[in-house]
Amino acid sequence: MITRRVRLRRSILVGAMVLLLEVGAQVPAGALEPIVGATQSKVNAPTSSYSRFGAATAVWDDVVFVGVPGDDTAGTDAGMAYWYRRNGDAWSYRGNLFGSGTDSSNEFGCAIAVFGDTVLIGSWADDRAGVRAGAVFVYTRIDDAWHQSAVLTAADAAAYDRFGGSVALQGDVAIIGAATESAGPGAAYVFTRSGGTWSQRAKLQATEGAAGDYFGAHVALDGATALIAAPGDDTAAGADAGSAYVFTGSGSTWTEQAKLTPNGAAAGDIFGGSVALDGGTALVGAAYADTPAGENAGAAYVFTGSGSQWSQAAKLVPGDGAAQDQFAYSVALSGGTALVGSHFADTVAGSSAGAAYLFTGAGSTWSERHRSTAADGALGDHFGESVALSGGIAVVGAPNDDYFEGTYRGSAYIQSYRALPSPEVVRIAGANRYATAVEASKRGFIAGAPVVVVATGENWPDALGGSALAGAAHGPIMLAPHDALPDAVAAEIERLGAVRAYVIGGTAAVSAAVQAELGSILGASQVVRLGGGDRYATARLVADETIGLSRTSYEGLAFFATGADYPDAVAASPLSAAWYAPIILVNPITGGYSLPAEVEEAVILGGEGVVSVDVEESLELVFGDTMLTRLGGINRYATAALVAQWGVEHGLEWRTCAIATGQDFPDALAAGPMVARSDGVLLLTTPTALPSYAMERLVSNAPSISTVFLMGGTGAISDAVEADVHVALGR
Repeated sequence: MITRRVRLRRSILVGAMVLLLEVGAQVPAGALEPIVGATQSKVNAPTSSYSRFGAATAVWDDVVFVGVPGDDTAGTDAGMAYWYRRNGDAWSYRGNLFGSGTDSSNEFGCAIAVFGDTVLIGSWADDRAGVRAGAVFVYTRIDDAWHQSAVLTAADAAAYDRFGGSVALQGDVAIIGAATESAGPGAAYVFTRSGGTWSQRAKLQATEGAAGDYFGAHVALDGATALIAAPGDDTAAGADAGSAYVFTGSGSTWTEQAKLTPNGAAAGDIFGGSVALDGGTALVGAAYADTPAGENAGAAYVFTGSGSQWSQAAKLVPGDGAAQDQFAYSVALSGGTALVGSHFADTVAGSSAGAAYLFTGAGSTWSERHRSTAADGALGDHFGESVALSGGIAVVGAPNDDYFEGTYRGSAYIQSYRALPSPEVVRIAGANRYATAVEASKRGFIAGAPVVVVATGENWPDALGGSALAGAAHGPIMLAPHDALPDAVAAEIERLGAVRAYVIGGTAAVSAAVQAELGSILGASQVVRLGGGDRYATARLVADETIGLSRTSYEGLAFFATGADYPDAVAASPLSAAWYAPIILVNPITGGYSLPAEVEEAVILGGEGVVSVDVEESLELVFGDTMLTRLGGINRYATAALVAQWGVEHGLEWRTCAIATGQDFPDALAAGPMVARSDGVLLLTTPTALPSYAMERLVSNAPSISTVFLMGGTGAISDAVEADVHVALGR
């Protein structure tokens, strides 16, 4: 197969950032889609080795904070935090924050929480209230700068409490964890702000707490509900199985409501090693849980409830999990989307390079949507050790990233995404091929259309150019038998409010009687027949009319397909409709074709057994090797998959995908103008099973797919094919 590049014909968002987001081929369909063509932004700082930039991350709106607890600027491991702001598609460094009085070994930046114009930065080893008692620094934003406004310590602070090892913030309420408070089970402290002044209001401890529970190691807050982890809790499942507690309250009154433990818990799971809370949904990580993927593969658990009524709703594990991945070492939750870090995951970049996974769902129904890694990842980076998620922005820390010849300096990666509806599979079908084309018109042209293209539904040669003409005319393709216009087609033309019709082919394809019926609806002068002496002449007439209608919008592209069969031509129907790119039929015996003068680029559809090398060489003489591409697979299904992917690479989208039988032409032909309305693509299938080529495209592009249209009834596309599509989409 010879493949050559052609110029892009649609604008694509590219290249403003640094690194590409990898979307794993195993990932099922998604309610989230990376911005089309967007890249992943990497941020870091010229810190010293072992600074661990990215050990903590937080995001709010267009601001990202990154903790660097090992920074040596104010002393060895004194720590620092950096903040970045979005400017269009880029993220720019805006400043760095030090805690007043921060000194060596304080690890300022070990935990961060941001809400609106306030950010909390933990310093678990701060010594001002006792050796490693810990402190939390409060900053407020004034005129796009962050100013330290308070330093919080526990009223009963004691050495080695680790106060500030975890922080959560919402509005004027802060929850601060102290996992080794009094060398006992740990505690979490509630602070509130009034008139700009922060005050400790409550101290939370578990009723079943015991030494070594590390209650407060991780905290989360949403409204009047707090989620406090106790990852070292020895439960009935065994030592260090872990738990998490739900508290509710306000001011100085907070009450323990529930203790969460997962189904199937086991000793050493460390359930509560990460927590997140959003509304009535809690997400709790157990990075050391054993799963069918292996020892310490890890899992994240979804709980739903309110007050004292909480229950496990789902268990999240990645599709490619493996032993020792420690999936759910970090978690974040926002609006039905979960971001889960797996910092020990092995990737193509090396052992423990790390990965992060996006899941979407509600209640008991959650699906894996994306898998991301650092495009410049390397052995031991620990991408996913920290994660943050808010407002369509995902942040992933890789604190062991080595760069500038520094060891464990660390990095953080920022990726935008946009929400899409959950993927749906919709069958477009009527009682026969004519009614199916009508249903496609109704779906694609809800508000009507000025023109319709009418082609025979009985034989394919004259009809193949119909998609390009329909695209240029901004209307659908209607099919008709030779002798009469179906009532459903006539009704649809009236519903569309069309004022003109093109009839493709001579009277042997579409009779004069059908033309007369169209004339009775639209007026005889508004019905234009494009029919030549044979299929090749008809294709040229249709091409000329297409180019003429598109005028300055025509960009010079034409598709070349064999005139001996239909599958390759119909596979390109959405592309030809979207780009007004005519289909030029090639005579397989003579190698002849009729070429409009306006054509500047050529794409050959099919392999060398379909469109010969001699034809390719003749086209190369006309267009040159840079303006000629061949898209050919080993069969019609492989070619259709290549055509679809090529179309996406040149401006179309996988968001809308139609699937039609490769055993006949009408349904695929009608699908072209319909899916072109949303810049979609088309795949071909056998009637009884989805070919591997189509399955692979659906699976690998599933995160971008919103809707799959099945063209035709179960006689054209069986229930088994529909089931295959659902499997590919992870439904």
